Amino acid sequence: MALHIGVRLAVWLRPLRELDDLVLPDDSYLSLHLARSIAQGKGPFYGLAPTNGFQPLYVFLMAPVFALTGGDLDLPVRIALALLVVADALAMFFTLRVALRLGCSTEAVVVGGLLWGLSPWSLHTSLNGLETSIAAACIAATLWQWHRVRAAQPGLTGQSGVAGWTALGALGGLACLARVDSVFLGAALGVPLLLAVARPRIGGPSDPERQAMLRGLGIAAIAACLAVLPWIVYSAWWTQDVFPTSGRAVRYLKLSAVNHAPTLANTYAPMLVRAARALAHNAGPATVLALALALAAWIATRGKQPSHVGWRLAALLPIIAFGAMLVAAYTLYIFGPWYFGRYFYPLWIPAVLAVAITADALFKAFSGARARAVCVAVVAGVVIVGSIADPQTRVLFAQGAPAPWGYRRAGEWARDHFPPGTIIGSSQSGALGYFAERLTVVNLDGVVNRDCYEAMRRGEMLEYIRHAGVRTLLWQDDIQMIGRETKAYDQDAVRYSGEVPGIMTEGSPWFIYKVEAGAGAPANGARAPRGTAK
Repeated sequence: MALHIGVRLAVWLRPLRELDDLVLPDDSYLSLHLARSIAQGKGPFYGLAPTNGFQPLYVFLMAPVFALTGGDLDLPVRIALALLVVADALAMFFTLRVALRLGCSTEAVVVGGLLWGLSPWSLHTSLNGLETSIAAACIAATLWQWHRVRAAQPGLTGQSGVAGWTALGALGGLACLARVDSVFLGAALGVPLLLAVARPRIGGPSDPERQAMLRGLGIAAIAACLAVLPWIVYSAWWTQDVFPTSGRAVRYLKLSAVNHAPTLANTYAPMLVRAARALAHNAGPATVLALALALAAWIATRGKQPSHVGWRLAALLPIIAFGAMLVAAYTLYIFGPWYFGRYFYPLWIPAVLAVAITADALFKAFSGARARAVCVAVVAGVVIVGSIADPQTRVLFAQGAPAPWGYRRAGEWARDHFPPGTIIGSSQSGALGYFAERLTVVNLDGVVNRDCYEAMRRGEMLEYIRHAGVRTLLWQDDIQMIGRETKAYDQDAVRYSGEVPGIMTEGSPWFIYKVEAGAGAPANGARAPRGTAK
């Protein structure tokens, strides 16, 4: 735990401008902007109207920070990153507690902890300014409680009693508040319990035990619903909608890029390839290490007592199934290849557990204390050297200014070059809205703007832009989307006005476009935003 937090604090201490270029995506500023809006008493207000296109737990945790820090823009970012470092440490803690519950030795758990603490995937994710690590902590805690409930004596006593099942459901509900896709976790963990009830076998649960398990599952489901209910009510109150607009908008953006005609060649196959690459890049080293350890344990234990590694790996099937659901959902339906690295992060939990389990099998193959100590040292050394040698790790600690990757400079440029009250539009609007707070920044990819999303679906994106009072666009890519999502598009309505001087993000420049008002559009200002009466 100390190593995990210490390594991340070493990165955390870097100047915020460098962290912006190294680890902070534009979406992190979307969440912080909304937390600030809630702290100011405006509700989840973005641009022209309230939105539910965000993961609520992280935003609500950050809202008090903005209330206490006044108008400071940098300190909340620092606090947010510290919060996420702690959350990722908790995710590691609960994952390693699961490893102990599966019978792994202390040495094997140390190897798993070294892997998590030094992994470039975990390093980058725990400092990305988004809810990913909070979701991982909730998922790992839910998995840990699930194992505790399963291992307890049947009946409504002990860890399988009302308190245990309630804790399981509440943790699952918190996971859904952290990331809505954690709803798949309920299916992944609930189905094995339901199968145990539905198909009893010799040595399986008796009728009273099955009834107790069913009652426990009901208690967990009620607890999960109660945990999520306040957010559903809050979302309905502010937006008259309970389904987040962000996922729908992400899918729509990808479909727009292929003119809403997805095929195996232009969408599904590329998505699968990119998902495979993301998994190989992020979880590949841990998977290879687990396979190597399993092979070494098999060689070392030939003719000896089995290490029981098989049932331990089988115990990972529910969390692996959850990860498979995430991959299938984001690859084949929601799409969103830009975010695969953080969407798939829950798969880091079974990857680390697999390494701990196979390492334990190898270590237990050595009866002598000295031989075992040497084996532990060699495996730990491989983990440490492999993690440090990874270029993605070294870039976080490299001296000097990193390459211009972040979005902060775009927001600061807009703040300094437009008069207060100016309405500007962008598809990448997170940093613009956060840093240029005296402007009205209209999100035009629909992720936090349901009105724009619905206008795109109607083929009226240009009309929406005009009626929103947007006369200036700051855009980085795919400006053609406006034409694709407008049925009667006027080729002269959006005119290129030049490149934003000296501003680069992800190695690419920003561009300025001017929007002609058009007939019937207001000369300045937008239509009344939804929900302002509240």
